[in-house]
Amino acid sequence: MPINSVMKRVILAASFGLATFQGSAHAAISGALNTQSPSFHVVSLIGGFLLMGLFGCLYFLPTIIGRRKRNVVAIFVLNLFLGWSGLGWIVALIWSCTVDRDSIR
Repeated sequence: MPINSVMKRVILAASFGLATFQGSAHAAISGALNTQSPSFHVVSLIGGFLLMGLFGCLYFLPTIIGRRKRNVVAIFVLNLFLGWSGLGWIVALIWSCTVDRDSIR
């Protein structure tokens, strides 16, 4: 199986893994792949977990950037509870990029 074909299967399986929550991906992908095969379900599961990990890293990017700040717990709490709004995520990102006053001296 060529690499290009494998990459297409992984991308389609990953998108299928995330879209199953919406319930419409089966109709869109069933013609392109054999969705009944066990290998498809394994690739779909792995792809879904990889995409969830990627989105989790992007969501907690302000916390990751500010992990060495003295108020990293406050940045994490802000990011966790208000990051979904977009505005809370931007505030947490700006806060994580600022320099602590104690570290300037």
